[in-house]
Amino acid sequence: MEKQLENAIHTLIDELKDEDINTRVLYAKSLGVISTNLTDEKLEGVFNALPKEQEWSYFDSYKKAASKQQQKLVVH
Repeated sequence: MEKQLENAIHTLIDELKDEDINTRVLYAKSLGVISTNLTDEKLEGVFNALPKEQEWSYFDSYKKAASKQQQKLVVH
């Protein structure tokens, strides 16, 4: 499972270079959601690979995903 997650992350990072801005935003948002389950070391790697233009999309989706996880913990 760990290797599959790592492969998915690398694929998303590679796709941040896509020509289409909407595609890049989508991949940055996907990375944000996945990042809520990463170790600090892997999280740093994702952040360092993130182009400046995609930071907002990444952090916005990360924040939303983390908030949803917290809500689930409170409810249960």
